[in-house]
Amino acid sequence: MGVWKRACLYVTRKWVRSILLFVVFLVMELFLLTGLMMREGAKKAVDDTRHTFTTGLTIDWIMMPNAYDFLDEHINEKGELVMKIKLPFVKKEHIKELLAIDGVTGFYAKTQQVEAYTGLTVKPGHHAWLLDFLDGKYSEEYEGERESLEEFRGSSETEAHYNRFIPVYDSEWHPAFVNGALELVEGRHVRLGDEGKAVISDVVAQANGLKPGDKVKAQNSDIFTGELYGSIYETEIVGIYHVNFEQEITKWTYEDDILANTLFCAPGIEYWSRYENQIYTGADIIAEESEYNIGSMVLFVEDPMLLDSVKEKLLAFDAVDWKYYNIGSYDKDYKDALKPLFTVKKLSGVLIAVITSGALVILFLIFTMWMRSRRYEMDIFSSVGITKKNMLLQCMLECFCIGLLAFLAAVLLAGPVSEMMGNGLQAYLSSKSSPDAYEVTFQQGTQALEVDRLPAKGGHLAYEITPGKIIAVFLVMAQTSAVSVCIAFLRMFQARPHRQRHN
Repeated sequence: MGVWKRACLYVTRKWVRSILLFVVFLVMELFLLTGLMMREGAKKAVDDTRHTFTTGLTIDWIMMPNAYDFLDEHINEKGELVMKIKLPFVKKEHIKELLAIDGVTGFYAKTQQVEAYTGLTVKPGHHAWLLDFLDGKYSEEYEGERESLEEFRGSSETEAHYNRFIPVYDSEWHPAFVNGALELVEGRHVRLGDEGKAVISDVVAQANGLKPGDKVKAQNSDIFTGELYGSIYETEIVGIYHVNFEQEITKWTYEDDILANTLFCAPGIEYWSRYENQIYTGADIIAEESEYNIGSMVLFVEDPMLLDSVKEKLLAFDAVDWKYYNIGSYDKDYKDALKPLFTVKKLSGVLIAVITSGALVILFLIFTMWMRSRRYEMDIFSSVGITKKNMLLQCMLECFCIGLLAFLAAVLLAGPVSEMMGNGLQAYLSSKSSPDAYEVTFQQGTQALEVDRLPAKGGHLAYEITPGKIIAVFLVMAQTSAVSVCIAFLRMFQARPHRQRHN
């Protein structure tokens, strides 16, 4: 009887074992195919969508432990402390040259944000709530603390009319405008070279009857008493923007933490605020920088395919020593928006790795147990002259026949199973998303306001079963099965006790 015939007889006669092995193979091969299809589907969706987001290069200052060794400090004729870094960093005057690089469309630099009193009617927050509470307009669970909270009335009356000012060189390229959270609806943006210009929200503009050309005045105040101090900073409104989502606002949200109460203004206000505060508190007066260094910025690029070219030209700009900077890719918007897809891609990769590594272990254990139960059968084969090579070949053919049938079934089921698992996982991940597309966050430590994209609602992915995936899974399972059978077979013969010879 030939090897093929013995293998077929064993598979059909030991049908319980055959069905069990069929199920094991089916599950493994089905999940391998499903994992590959989900991963490729998510990757394709990410690649197709990535081009719809603005990309660029991030350029971040490397903090040096010996930075003070390169700092020149002296007192000028006004008695102000002048601090100048003696290193070739990116400076304000370099911006135009960086924007002239082919492929660069815009520039954004992180700056120090300022909160100041304007006297404007703003979107109400915590201080408006506190004043209403102190005036007895409604009762709260803090009723017993009304008297103690009264001491904050002065500061709350001032801070109920506070605005946040975000200095920008070009407001069009602030990330909140780039990612679509904000939209200019009237006038123009603040542009590079502007002084004393700002864009304001339509909410604050309508509440105060403001339009482009009107002026907004800002002043510092004492954080405890609310008393105003110092000179007045004046800025002209050149544009009005609209917030394209509904920010979550509670009675604990301060007025200057509300996006609609934010003004995007030309640089200069940060030095004014710091200078006035230093005079008021009696601190050392730090002079305004004559050569303003830019530590953290983004160069926006019109086409993701040009990123490498732009980076190469950037590094060739020898007015800056780029060893003091980390240069990376600006991909925050699309990574935030496509977070569910990245999660699907990651989990499907984990599934592939677990199934691939687990298959060898599981199949080895199964074949080891089955080989032990076939020792008597193998002894009979040996006694009639069947070689170990033929016995191993029979075991591998048995495995191959069952595995092939299971693989064909897995190929038929992979499509609907992938769609069910992939879309179900996306729906679960998307169900945790906010109905809004954005959220306001604050940088840890600085409390700088930022607007982040939220994960987009997941759609149906394209799950394609290609010849490449079929061949890849077939080869992986064939090799895994062959190795498992060989190891189990060899261990069975090594474990058999030697027969004693009798004279």
